[in-house]
Amino acid sequence: MGEINFWSVLISGLIAGYVMAFVGYWMEGVFGLPRYDVTLGGTVFLGQDKPGRWTLGFLVHEIDAVIFALIYAGFLYEILPGADYLKGLIFGAGLTVVIFILATVGSVLGGKIFKAIPNKPKDLLTALILRMVYGVVLGLLYTPF
Repeated sequence: MGEINFWSVLISGLIAGYVMAFVGYWMEGVFGLPRYDVTLGGTVFLGQDKPGRWTLGFLVHEIDAVIFALIYAGFLYEILPGADYLKGLIFGAGLTVVIFILATVGSVLGGKIFKAIPNKPKDLLTALILRMVYGVVLGLLYTPF
């Protein structure tokens, strides 16, 4: 693991996660793709329309965004090729593949949380686009020491 700039990881991860969430709601009306609701994680823990579902789901999404930013900065930043935005784009695409594989295996093994992840072709395209947006924003904002 390389030396990381913790504050840059934290801030860039939070902002990139927020941009991903914002674009996810926006995609439905513009591209005709399904809306990507980052708060679905809250329904897994609390139920469909329970109070706090949105808040918990968004909090989990932002925590994930920072964890993935930490992985990017600590393990991949130095080895990914290209300019910062390209490093982020590659990271976002790779992250989508890894999450898809883990979700598929987890769902087959009976993991409740993985069954909540949409897996139709349009959902996967939406997830790929959004994680690439996340990656580009992360790549542009993260500044190593």
